[in-house]
Amino acid sequence: MELAYGRLMEEGLSPSYVNAIHRSVGDCLRTAMKKSLMARDIAAMASAPSAAKSKPYVLTKDQFLSLIKASRAEPGGIIIETVLLTGMRIDVEALSHACQPWPSHEQHKARAKEIQDRERQERDLV
Repeated sequence: MELAYGRLMEEGLSPSYVNAIHRSVGDCLRTAMKKSLMARDIAAMASAPSAAKSKPYVLTKDQFLSLIKASRAEPGGIIIETVLLTGMRIDVEALSHACQPWPSHEQHKARAKEIQDRERQERDLV
């Protein structure tokens, strides 16, 4: 794998991009190993180039207010305002939850029953 990473960088890919490839391949191989499709995760044994640190872009007050105003005119723009006002990282906190389905009402009721049952059992032990 390290030889492949070296070749990718020789072909012009950045170390950060090759690192992202390493993480993706590693995720696939770990899943294959968990499903007993592979005996070992060879990506875990390989060294990948370090991803470059990126400098954050800080908005001026005028840019901040302009972006808030523009987001209010867009469908789904509330997520932009939420990210700006809370300081969430868009790729970590904000969008990671957007990719997961919301629990149904039935799932909420089932979860609430589980909690009530567990609390009842704990009270009975005392």
